[in-house]
Amino acid sequence: MFRKINLLVTALVLITSGCAISQNQPAEQWQNFSSTSAQVQPVAENKAGAVFIRPANGLAGEAVNVFVDGQYLASLLPGGYRQLLLCPKDSRLSAAFTNVNTHYKEKQQGKLFRLTEGDVSYFEITQDAQGQPSLVQIDQINAQALLQNAKEQQSGLSRVGENTECTTVAVQTYTLNDEVFFAFDQHQAAGMVDKDHQKINIIASHIRQNVNKIQMIVIEGYTDPVGNDSYNHKLSQARANAVKQQFLKLGISADLLQARGKGSTNLVINNCANQHPHNKAMRNMCNQPNRRVMVIVHGKHQ
Repeated sequence: MFRKINLLVTALVLITSGCAISQNQPAEQWQNFSSTSAQVQPVAENKAGAVFIRPANGLAGEAVNVFVDGQYLASLLPGGYRQLLLCPKDSRLSAAFTNVNTHYKEKQQGKLFRLTEGDVSYFEITQDAQGQPSLVQIDQINAQALLQNAKEQQSGLSRVGENTECTTVAVQTYTLNDEVFFAFDQHQAAGMVDKDHQKINIIASHIRQNVNKIQMIVIEGYTDPVGNDSYNHKLSQARANAVKQQFLKLGISADLLQARGKGSTNLVINNCANQHPHNKAMRNMCNQPNRRVMVIVHGKHQ
């Protein structure tokens, strides 16, 4: 009974302070983590996800407050992480040590990051040149490695609205989810199938005609299942970057473009190895649709 009361008092102090206790107070060492291993929740099509990770062996010091668009999200201790779901848009993210003397002015600082619809963005809390907390965006592979030794931080009352309904304005009725195919193990523009250079020109023309209605353009690169996950992730990112460069050459603003490598996920055809176990050439041909880039245009949110 005494333990329950003690935990409740500590939780109330954490919440009423807006964040966490200063480093001089013993309660700072209380860690309210979930008892389960890290599990990143899936993201609905009209939402974006953000995961903030403070590695256990990284930045030392007191709790780090994380702010999203000027609103308090959580106070992360070493080994903690916190996931957030919100509307896909450009969001200002910042991190700072707990310090009531600053009146939390740092919540209005930070950097703009583009959070993409239907996707999860990962951010690591690191140390900048002045020894202060800094948010660095990392890829999924590095994030998963950090999350293996992290637990969800449950203390602190988030002020970020996560239940806001996100609505979009349709750009147009034409389909921009056209695949741009690559030859096996290729990612340069020269590795694209010839007819798809013209396809990119057509998509770019549609984008220019409707640029005022567009929130962002997500370019997702994919590979076939041949090779290991790390290599395929790098290859898929390179393919997405190659298509992004083509759009830039065609006059599409870099501010609209987000290139993301998805590795060998979401396979169009997943049984090529079984269909052609002894014929490598036929397997490569079968896997051709998996080596692709998807171009997805998002309308502006109301």
